Amino acid sequence: MDRATLLARIALCLRARLKQRALVGRVQKLEAGLNDRNQRLADAMDLLRAAERRLSDLARQSEGKLRQRTDMMANAAHELRTPLHAIIGFADLIRQEAYGKVGDPRYAEYADDIHQAARQLLDLVDGTLDLARAESGADGLDIREVDIGRAVQDSVRMLRQLADGSGVTLKVVVPDTPLRIRTDPEKVRQIVLNLASNAIKFTPSGGTVTVEVTRAPDDGAIIMVVRDTGIGMSSQDIPTALRPFGQVRRPDRPHPKGTGLGLPLTKRFVELLGGRLEIESQPGKGTMVRVVLPATAPQGSGIPQAEVA
Repeated sequence: MDRATLLARIALCLRARLKQRALVGRVQKLEAGLNDRNQRLADAMDLLRAAERRLSDLARQSEGKLRQRTDMMANAAHELRTPLHAIIGFADLIRQEAYGKVGDPRYAEYADDIHQAARQLLDLVDGTLDLARAESGADGLDIREVDIGRAVQDSVRMLRQLADGSGVTLKVVVPDTPLRIRTDPEKVRQIVLNLASNAIKFTPSGGTVTVEVTRAPDDGAIIMVVRDTGIGMSSQDIPTALRPFGQVRRPDRPHPKGTGLGLPLTKRFVELLGGRLEIESQPGKGTMVRVVLPATAPQGSGIPQAEVA
């Protein structure tokens, strides 16, 4: 082998060695970067796990506090209900003069005032407790097959006397064929009672309240509409009416009726059943509340917001 060939081979070997060293350096650099990234990823995962544990602990604490508050309210409600029922019962006996004349007619009027005030306070206690249970998740669902048309008719029947006493015409429009869905029948009953009684309450004598039920053709959902010819309210007042204890005050009605819990509680029940609630209203022309319930209620609780049309 001549000298030139030998030098060429040596140069080739040197270049190969240099490339190998450069490649090894690059590999080592990449490995170091990868190890650094892996370490930072591991540190981030540790932080995420710690945050997740912290959030879980906070959620459990919050849930425990909600349960504790609900239990406390339930106990308080029980303690309030007992004397209130007694007050209502004794005031009723005096009103009816069950054991003889009370003498001055004013005493009968006072007994009537006591009876109405105690009844209103009892409704407030019951409504507050129901809302607290619904918001805390303590009020579970009993999902089963329900004929909504039948449930609505049965519920509205309970309000006939209230409507007749208020001089309000109460109508029910349901299809002849059964409208069956899987939902909680008790929640449906409370939704109908709250909406229809609220409509009767704010409809003057001679007005009309209509409860109509249909099925959506696309997804099989139930559409329930409660429409009245009552005093109505502005679109700006609707959020107030949906807020717990919120009461819409107007110059001609400085002292609104009710406890301000009917609509918020109804909204929450609709959400628990996976549905949505929409309200349209105009002052002096009446209100329409539209409730859409899915064909099958969720086992959990979806919480869509009420929509203002």
